[in-house]
Amino acid sequence: MTLILGTVQFGLDYGVSNTSGQPSEDTVFDTLDTAFARGITTLDSAQGYGEANALVAAYHKDRGQRFQVINKILRHPVSQGGVTDIVSGLRQELDLMQLPSFECLMFHYAPSVDGSVPDDFFDTLKAEGIAKASGLSIERPDDYYALSDRFDFDVVQLPLNVMNQNFMPQSFLEDLKARGVTVHARSAFLQGVVLTQAKDVPAYLHKLYDGLAAFQHDMQAQDLSYLEGALAFLRHNSCVDSVVFGAQDAAQLSGVVGAYDKVTTMSDGGEIDWLRYACADEDTVKPSRWNVLKKAG
Repeated sequence: MTLILGTVQFGLDYGVSNTSGQPSEDTVFDTLDTAFARGITTLDSAQGYGEANALVAAYHKDRGQRFQVINKILRHPVSQGGVTDIVSGLRQELDLMQLPSFECLMFHYAPSVDGSVPDDFFDTLKAEGIAKASGLSIERPDDYYALSDRFDFDVVQLPLNVMNQNFMPQSFLEDLKARGVTVHARSAFLQGVVLTQAKDVPAYLHKLYDGLAAFQHDMQAQDLSYLEGALAFLRHNSCVDSVVFGAQDAAQLSGVVGAYDKVTTMSDGGEIDWLRYACADEDTVKPSRWNVLKKAG
């Protein structure tokens, strides 16, 4: 299992537990310097992440050292312009980032991919050297199966953490591996909620409380931090190839890398009953639904 640094925090004021807002360019550059020094070679970015891609481009130009970049195209690609415009825009982004190609190009939002996107879309991008691999970011297994007969995806990115286990069944993860698909787990810390004391979880996420309290109690008993426990859960799943995580600054990034280094020297976590921490309510483990839950009171 490897680490991939996500960039959404760089481009947007992101995360329910984020109290510092969008970081400055100096903070972003410092964070990227630290990531590079700690052996992280790949960034996960997207056209929908505000200023993130522009900051990565500025960093490459300023520092002269370059990351491999996973890029996700806009959530509604065809409505933003034809495929020709998409390809042209991707070439411009590569030029700005001073990269020969994207490590992977992903559809950001599976339901937006309709018949107007040609079945050979990724084949064309690979043939032209724009992308080395094709990918899809999903919320549910059905997102993948709805498109897998049209596109040969090399990578699937999906939400998976100790709270969100019910909606990505192990059988689905095993099916992806059987098809030769690389699995990237995102939302590893559920926007920081997994690392928050259970008593401090917002009231509208109350359905997380019991599982989170049990997880945190058990991690303390195992002499693990909450961060180490969250990573140990993912490492225990043999289907997970990489974990996409975000960091507000260099110190936060170093904390994640330090926890990861510790977890990789441990046993695989098989002695822990991970399933007992899972939340059975899909809206509660889906950050895109949190505003609805919050308004509902």
